[in-house]
Amino acid sequence: MRRDHDRILGIYTLAIALIFLAGFMLLVVFGARSFLAVSHSRQNGMNGRMLFSYIETLVRSSDSEDCLEIRETSFGDAIVITDPTGYEFRIFHTDGAVYEQYCSPSIEMSTEDAQRIAFTGTFEPDLSEDGLLTVLTDSGRILVKLRSTQEAADGN
Repeated sequence: MRRDHDRILGIYTLAIALIFLAGFMLLVVFGARSFLAVSHSRQNGMNGRMLFSYIETLVRSSDSEDCLEIRETSFGDAIVITDPTGYEFRIFHTDGAVYEQYCSPSIEMSTEDAQRIAFTGTFEPDLSEDGLLTVLTDSGRILVKLRSTQEAADGN
């Protein structure tokens, strides 16, 4: 009788331990998945903010009259900023990423000579008549008002 009781107690203890072990394993798996989802979301947010900051800084630092245009290219619409030396910053989108190319206007646009800035599925730049640059990406939309267009309007 005592042996049967000890055997049942042993099986009961083992079953409880296995239940706790299974619960712990599920907790680890779901916790890891949650961490990866949060980490991925955070990385996408940082990537979007970095892209917005980069474009805004580049546009503001090069802001002079007639320096910026949206040019239609084989990669789609591209932001083209001409610096005082005559070279161009070209910001364009292809294959799920935004690239920057700094070169002479005579050089053809390509990803081989460009630096990848960020990953995004959407890149839609637009420049309005009043000098408002709008760029739409997966992370949202950035608006940059060109000071040079305001200065030109004030000077007339």
